[in-house]
Amino acid sequence: MPGFELVGKEELEEIQKMFDKGKGNLYRYGPDNHAVREIEKRFCEKFGVKYAHAVSSGTAAIHSALAAVRVSKGDEVITTVFTLVPPVEAICALGAIPVPVELMKHIIWIL
Repeated sequence: MPGFELVGKEELEEIQKMFDKGKGNLYRYGPDNHAVREIEKRFCEKFGVKYAHAVSSGTAAIHSALAAVRVSKGDEVITTVFTLVPPVEAICALGAIPVPVELMKHIIWIL
C-alpha cells in the first residue's frame, strides 16, 4: 500500500492551509513546527504512548528506531536480502554491520 489512498479530503485541506500561510514546513526541527508538534501530541493521545517523534522519511524512521534501541558501532543488525538501500544505509550510519538474511528460506523451514 503506497499510502496516498489514506489521504482524504480533510488531510489535503490541512496541508493546503499550511502552504497557503507560507508555512509548509513539515519538519520537526524547522523554524515553524507547530503543526508537527500538534501531530506528535495527537499521536500520543490516540495510541496511549508517552512520546512520538515525527521524522522526514522512512530512512530517518529506521535510523531513529535503531538509535532508540542503542544500536552502535560494531553491532550486527539482521535485515532481509530482499530490501532497498535505506535500511542498510541507516544501519551503516550508526556504525553497525548489516547482516543480510534470506528470511523466506527460514520461514518456509519453520513451517
